[in-house]
Amino acid sequence: METTPKLEHKSFNCMYCGVFSNQTWHTVFFLLEGKYNNPGNYHACRCSHCFKVSYWSGDGAMLFPRTTLAPKPHNDLPKSALTDYQEARAVYNDSFRSCIFLLKISLSKLLKELGESGNDIEADLSSLVSKGLHPEVCQAYINLATSATNLEIVNKLFELVNFIVEDQITKKKQISSFFSIN
Repeated sequence: METTPKLEHKSFNCMYCGVFSNQTWHTVFFLLEGKYNNPGNYHACRCSHCFKVSYWSGDGAMLFPRTTLAPKPHNDLPKSALTDYQEARAVYNDSFRSCIFLLKISLSKLLKELGESGNDIEADLSSLVSKGLHPEVCQAYINLATSATNLEIVNKLFELVNFIVEDQITKKKQISSFFSIN
């Protein structure tokens, strides 16, 4: 079982050792002006396997170690869209708005690779729906893109890009392989 680390989850794959293990969470307090408090809702998480500690903000961003929790790109994501996708992953912990912007660029380039204009994501997705993409993908994009106010929703945008790659590229390659008999 592989699980991406998330704030206050009891077990996931540790970002240090990679082992799926239990995690112990603690609230972090700072001594400020003679009083202990937690001004930014910070947390520490300790892995039960390697005993290393990660630090998190209350909005779900991992502060340390500096690693991204953003979903990895699908193996079949075209190179033209991959650079922006990877850049979105790189800024994931720092700015979800920058991340969303870069994901939209990546998605536009993916749509262009799929034969669409790449100029209007909603129109391009609607066009792909007429060519066999599941109809709810377009609505899901609209909902996610207009309500992306936290990292959980940004994760869903990454997943949506990967879903489109799986549906429009990977599955078609698999079907084509059924016809190539050597």
